[in-house]
Amino acid sequence: MQTSISEPSFTRKWARKLHKKSAYSNYRRPSHCSEQSVCSNTSTSTLDKLLQAIPELFKRRSSNASAQSYNTYDEERQRIDELYLSALDELSYAQDSQGSRYYSGDLDCAREAIDRCSQACVQLLNLAPDQQCYKYLQDMINTKLFPLQSRLDALPSISSGGSP
Repeated sequence: MQTSISEPSFTRKWARKLHKKSAYSNYRRPSHCSEQSVCSNTSTSTLDKLLQAIPELFKRRSSNASAQSYNTYDEERQRIDELYLSALDELSYAQDSQGSRYYSGDLDCAREAIDRCSQACVQLLNLAPDQQCYKYLQDMINTKLFPLQSRLDALPSISSGGSP
């Protein structure tokens, strides 16, 4: 029974405390600075300077989805660069091994490396978010792949006497 008696007294005390806070919250404490004083002008100009100096703090952050798509795009570009360097190496091995018994294997490896690189380039083109980016990627890829393909085409085929 004491809990039922103490409960209402507790709620009454709490209600009185809340009422006191809300009664005081309607009144505003007077400022120590008048409208014409230096204090009010200084605080406004300081705030303006702060807002001008650090605009990045108040900008909206980008969504996580765009960061993920950028990471995927960046990873694909790195992968293409690695595949391109690998194709370039394989093509150099094939050129160096002309006339040897290793030429046919090196030529096949060079073809496969160029095919892997071109397939990765097509996948990167599919990730392009807009037409402008697509065109940029296409130009970049063409400047890398066409010289590789022309160097591969310039190599003698295996049936024309590339191997002894």
